[in-house]
Amino acid sequence: MLEVSNGELRVEFLDPETDRAHLGPRFAWGGYIWQVHDRSAGPLLTGPEWPSPTPLPFNGQGAPESFRHRTRGGAPLTWNGPRGVACGAGEIAEDGGALRVVTPCAWSVSPFSCGARWRTRQAAAGFDYQLERTVELFGRELRSTSRLTNHGGAPLALEWFVHPFFALTDGRIALDLPPSATLPENPGFALAAGRFTQKRVFQGLHDGQFELLGLPAGEPLRCRLSHPTHARRLRHELRAERVRGVGQRPHVFHRAVSRRHARARRHAGVAPPLRFRRAALKAPQGAGASSSGTESPGWSSRVRPA
Repeated sequence: MLEVSNGELRVEFLDPETDRAHLGPRFAWGGYIWQVHDRSAGPLLTGPEWPSPTPLPFNGQGAPESFRHRTRGGAPLTWNGPRGVACGAGEIAEDGGALRVVTPCAWSVSPFSCGARWRTRQAAAGFDYQLERTVELFGRELRSTSRLTNHGGAPLALEWFVHPFFALTDGRIALDLPPSATLPENPGFALAAGRFTQKRVFQGLHDGQFELLGLPAGEPLRCRLSHPTHARRLRHELRAERVRGVGQRPHVFHRAVSRRHARARRHAGVAPPLRFRRAALKAPQGAGASSSGTESPGWSSRVRPA
């Protein structure tokens, strides 16, 4: 594993070369945040199989990022016939009903004071893109930035997910959200007066609920999260900037990236050229962080213990 640390936080990253037992087609390999340790509160992030040291690569842990090659409904995005690309992982193909990385991305890593930068460029399955991930510590804040550029002649359509695994307290998590946040009625979660809670404790690896949280276009997502070892909670900020009239939905972005500019495709219609900044995770004194920005497009995010 690779590490970045200062007097407050220590961040562990999976090494794209030596930690391949933990890596697969779901999450980007470069800048994969495996764990964030706070000086006083200990490890801040978990995962579906936590505390197992060897979770399945599909489940993972920490604060990875995912550039989806298919929609949740199974429609192909970055596929060209039997081959495709999982941006940040590599060229992918079906093998006996299972998806595997057949040609991994070649990543370069450039450490610097309190941070590191990962870069890869891959041409495969008719696509040609470059991905850069930068993760930095600023005191008690961890900031992560992603920059994705399409060098191919055809649009690159994909979905991008920020995927931090926050720790649960007795199987539950609670968040304070902006008053403007909305959530469809569902059997797993509730939202009332800005307070997000679970309706029940999920059981096992395959139990859970997926819902899209709604915010007005251009409004950042700021929240406080409960945490089992941090009495004052973690602060998390997720920001999607509007540029030149572009609106985004938090958490899931459909987008097509051409060689000369980026285009964000929302679930209904096509938006004009854009630039993104992603998120900020902030935590008060005593706990830690996790996070991820670009032109063509880009996102930025931070985490800080409160």
